[in-house]
Amino acid sequence: MSGGRGFFVDMLALPAAYRWLAALPAIFLAMLFFLDQNITVRTVNSPAHKLKKGAAYHLDLFALGLLTGAASLMGLPWMCSATVQSLNHIRAMSIYTKSTSPDGAVLELPEKVIETRVTGFGVHAAILASALFIPVLKSVPLAVVSGVFLYLGKKVMSGNQFLRRCKTVFLESESLDAGLEGEKEQLILGRMAVARFTGVQVLCLAALWALKLNPATALIFPSLIAVLMIIRVKLIPQHFSPRELTLLDTPIGATRA
Repeated sequence: MSGGRGFFVDMLALPAAYRWLAALPAIFLAMLFFLDQNITVRTVNSPAHKLKKGAAYHLDLFALGLLTGAASLMGLPWMCSATVQSLNHIRAMSIYTKSTSPDGAVLELPEKVIETRVTGFGVHAAILASALFIPVLKSVPLAVVSGVFLYLGKKVMSGNQFLRRCKTVFLESESLDAGLEGEKEQLILGRMAVARFTGVQVLCLAALWALKLNPATALIFPSLIAVLMIIRVKLIPQHFSPRELTLLDTPIGATRA
């Protein structure tokens, strides 16, 4: 390797006590990989995107495990699915139809997605080719790079039902579109039911955010994501009817065929 070390990391160079101690953060990292990967692929395979090809959750996770193991043995950076980039890829390959909301705003509704592996290969080939332009890329200001990611994140969040519900709970019923996800639920269930469910989501998000921002607790961040699953499976059904959960959330276990 360029740093003078061998091709593989010498695992025995570290004392045995430290190797056993490393198992603790390894458990948290494994949880983070599992949750991050599945959150991304579940979001990408959302019924709202109207994908036709079947999902491959187990195969994706198996491939991720092989890549993570190989990268660890060679001391290379780990890789995982990127939620923002994946959703922007879906958006770029989608065909939209335009609709007008009751307040006159123009809405883009997904009609179908062109499903192909060619674009994914092309994107990563372009990333590899960017190594040839490192001297030029170094001159790009950090603010420009941050602005690009801010724009990508904003485009992805524009269709987020949670953010849309945060807005619609403050709107009059006459301003809502009965055919739009994130707004029709309030017309069917009423403002209070939507506000209660959205409030629970806001509290969970705030807890995640606070935990991740604190350096002392950031390590256990993945464990709280696992707690969210328990909250959804055990606690939420006790306070919301099956009809409310069907409209406000994706049913547990639901996926594309």
